[in-house]
Amino acid sequence: IIMMRLRQVIFILSLISSFVVILFPSLGIHQLDDPETSVVGNWRGVFYHKNIFGSVLAAGVILTIYSTCFSIGYRRNYYLAQTLFLIYLLIMSGSKTSTGILILCGLIMVALLKISLFRDNNKKFFLFSVFIVIFVGLIVALIFIQQSSNEWLTDDSFTGRGLIWISLLSMVEDHWWTGFGFQSIFQIGVKSPLDYVFGGNLFLTTLSHSHNLYIEMLVSMGVIGLSIFIFVIIIYPIFQVANANGTKRNIRYLCFTLMLFTWLHGLLEVGVFDRDRIDWVIFLTAFSVLQRIQR
Repeated sequence: IIMMRLRQVIFILSLISSFVVILFPSLGIHQLDDPETSVVGNWRGVFYHKNIFGSVLAAGVILTIYSTCFSIGYRRNYYLAQTLFLIYLLIMSGSKTSTGILILCGLIMVALLKISLFRDNNKKFFLFSVFIVIFVGLIVALIFIQQSSNEWLTDDSFTGRGLIWISLLSMVEDHWWTGFGFQSIFQIGVKSPLDYVFGGNLFLTTLSHSHNLYIEMLVSMGVIGLSIFIFVIIIYPIFQVANANGTKRNIRYLCFTLMLFTWLHGLLEVGVFDRDRIDWVIFLTAFSVLQRIQR
């Protein structure tokens, strides 16, 4: 029921956003006077930024794909139409990060649901697959950190994120274990270490977040805090999914896919642990539903 309500809320917000784009384009579409020239023309609907709109739509697509997989007749056509509508809005939002991660998460969810039809007790297979992916991801992350000064990561990489990441990784060298402290880097103006470390770069000083969840946790709480964060937010929920009952249309895999979206989205954005940002809402919703499933 919780997931159904979440899907309905997202769909209603999407409908309202589409009407706002049509009736009030100056509100629903990024205009020429937007501080970020790269987002001009992208749809944001009732949200203040197209990336937020993209995150909401991507979560909605995951939910409608799941509903489509377990529906027949006219209901399947209804959910399929919802899926196509949300995908269209996602394309118009221009949120490439959410779109790319959605494709990967959608394929993974469908694959898990199909595998469960033939083998319901696939706990070992699930854990093995997930931790192989995590292991590969850690290797890539280590290479990323060690080669942060190479040509592939420049100040302009990833639409300006490269400058942020290089700056933060160079800062963390002096505070490797405990970091600078949670909420002590961003949205505090000239008091930010980014101001005096890098000579008052206005772009860095006015950052609201690092555009990478894991680098932000590293620079804020150090290796110790990042390790605890990964265990609580990623490792523990994965074991919860593996131990959950496989009945009830395998909703555990829907929960896993929604959480996976927030984890992967964190590679380029920061939403988890950030007040009422959509990533955090999606994660908490999926995790709370997961706790209700019989072990």
